Amino acid sequence: MSHPAPADPLTLAQHEWVKIFNGGPYTGMLMLEYIIQATGRTNYDFINDPKNCIKGITDAHISTFDIQQLAATWNVDAGRCTSFAVKAITELNTHKGAGGVPIFNFEIYDLSKHRVARCRKTGVVIDSSSSLRNGAFVLPEGSWGRFPETQASWKFKSSESKFERDGKVDGQIKKSSSPITPAKAMIICLKEVEDSAYKTVPTLFRSVNEQHIPVFHGIIMWCPKDHALELGASVADYKAKRKLVIQFPKYVKDKAGQMVLDPKMMGTSKTLDKCIEYLVEFIDTYGGPYGQYQWENAGLEAFNSALIQAAVETWGYPKAERHGA
Repeated sequence: MSHPAPADPLTLAQHEWVKIFNGGPYTGMLMLEYIIQATGRTNYDFINDPKNCIKGITDAHISTFDIQQLAATWNVDAGRCTSFAVKAITELNTHKGAGGVPIFNFEIYDLSKHRVARCRKTGVVIDSSSSLRNGAFVLPEGSWGRFPETQASWKFKSSESKFERDGKVDGQIKKSSSPITPAKAMIICLKEVEDSAYKTVPTLFRSVNEQHIPVFHGIIMWCPKDHALELGASVADYKAKRKLVIQFPKYVKDKAGQMVLDPKMMGTSKTLDKCIEYLVEFIDTYGGPYGQYQWENAGLEAFNSALIQAAVETWGYPKAERHGA
C-alpha cells in the first residue's frame, strides 16, 4: 500500500504511535492465549497447572514461525512493547516518498526484556515506553539523547550497530549489539510471557492526554499462582499494595494431610456476580477514556471471561477483598 509522502516523517510516526497507544492496553494476555492454543490445551489446563502447562511451548512449537504466522500476537489492538513496535513499523514501512522510494527502514533492537525500533533513514524511534509528547521521537547518532519529560535516555551508534537505552531503573544500560528480525523479536517476547505467566499477566490501560502526553491508568493483574485477579487504580497504587483482589480459594492441607481447596475461602454465585460487577466498575472508573473500548475490542474481555470460568470450575467461587485501602 502506498501513501502520500508526509512533509515530516516524525509527524507520521507520531500519528501511528498515538493510534496504537490509544487503541489498546499494554498486556500479555493475548500472547498467553496464543501460547495456550499452540499447545492444543485449554484454559482449564492452564488454570489447573499454570507453571507447567505452557512450559517450553515457544521453543517446541512456535520458534520457527514467520512474522505472518505470529500475526495474532502483534497485528491486534493490545500487546506488549514488541507487539507495539512490530505493528507500528509494519505500517510505517509501507509509506513511500518520491519515485516510490520507502520513507522508512526500521530495525528492531532487543534491550533485555524490552524491544524498540529505530529507522536508519530518519532516526525515528518507536518505543512504547516513551513518555515524550506524541511518543515517537528522532534519535541522532552518537550522543545520549535525554529528555526532561521521561526518565529514559537513548543512544545509537551506527558504527558499532549498537542501540542503548538507559532507563535508570536498575543502574544498568540496556544494550543491543545488532538488530533482529520482527519474528525473532516476537519469539523473544512470547518466551518472556511463557516464563512469567504462571506468576503474573498484566493489563495496563493507557491513553495520550489532551496535552499529547502518554499516560497510564488502572492495572488488572492475573496471578494464577496465587489464584487471584488483582485490580490497582494505578501502577503506583498496585506497587503500594492498594488494590482490590478477586480471590479464588487456595489449596490447604486437611486433617489427613491431603491438599484440598480451603472451604473458608469459598464464595458463592452471588460473590462471583459481585466480583464481576467490581471488575466492570473498575474498567469504567480507572480504564481511562478508552478503557471499555480497549478491554472489549482486542478480545481481552472474552479471554478474561474464559479464564474466570475456568478458575471457578477449577478452584471454586471467588470473593472480593480490598487491600491497603
